[in-house]
Amino acid sequence: MRQLRTIFLGLLFLVFLLMPIGASAQEDGERIDLWVVKIFGFRVGNKLQGRIGLRIGGPEDLSRVEFYLDAEMLIRDDEAPFRYDFSTGDITPGQHTIRAIGYTQDGRALPSEIGTYTILSADEAVEGIQKYMIPLLIGAVAFLAIAGALTSVITKNKRPQYKIGDYGPAGGAVCGRCGMPFTRHIFSPNLVVGKLERCPNCGAVAIIRRGTPMELRVAEERLLADMQMRSGGPEEDDDEHLRRMLDESRFEM
Repeated sequence: MRQLRTIFLGLLFLVFLLMPIGASAQEDGERIDLWVVKIFGFRVGNKLQGRIGLRIGGPEDLSRVEFYLDAEMLIRDDEAPFRYDFSTGDITPGQHTIRAIGYTQDGRALPSEIGTYTILSADEAVEGIQKYMIPLLIGAVAFLAIAGALTSVITKNKRPQYKIGDYGPAGGAVCGRCGMPFTRHIFSPNLVVGKLERCPNCGAVAIIRRGTPMELRVAEERLLADMQMRSGGPEEDDDEHLRRMLDESRFEM
């Protein structure tokens, strides 16, 4: 009996190994990627309104893709790159599912994950913008105001002394208000498009990018002309001194 039991268990284990369970599970689990992107309009999480795009990622042997909204096929795309754009204005507002099925050249059907999205009407999108975007804008303005105040306090007494042509590691800038050059502070907040700076000449606070050599050169000449006007016009020696300062201020950024 023990021998028969051993033989039976061995045969059962052998049958289990020969069954194509692993291959079937792998094929059933293979999927394509479906991305839902906003082209134009409003999107917060899974709430959509406007022009929406569907994009596909999958194996290189994909031959066609079918896009579905709920149970209805939107379009069949037979050419790569497989994609479909639609307007939410053509869809009844409310909750919908979006999915896709890709077919390979050897006949395999690869589904995507099923995403659930809420299609908003135009009025609901406006309410969403008021709900989400306006607080973000207020927060951004408040951040800039606070950062500007902190920059003024921090750099008021620590800003390096300005010297024509010598702007330090952060580079020089030209004030958009008074047009005068100044040295950007290395510790000023960097807001990607420029540093948040306070102009030492007029006190204006703004996001200012690094000036080009030509922009700084023109601003330096403007500054020297302003210095001449305030002093009532330099004597000949002073004029030669100013020219020499300009000549010595040539530099490369």
